Amino acid sequence: MLNAKNGVSIPQGWAVDAKGRPTTDPVDVSERLSSGTPIPEAVACELQNLAKRLGVTLSFQ
Repeated sequence: MLNAKNGVSIPQGWAVDAKGRPTTDPVDVSERLSSGTPIPEAVACELQNLAKRLGVTLSFQ
């Protein structure tokens, strides 16, 4: 979101456009995320891993 606001491109391989092609345009990504489209798979996996670690941590306390 900050990259889109500041006009700075994102690294290659971090996101895809609406047609599934790799993009470095942060505006494409911010528009897709705000429109309710699915988040990139890597981000979803990281969120899942974070939730697992948090659950394990809380279960041992």
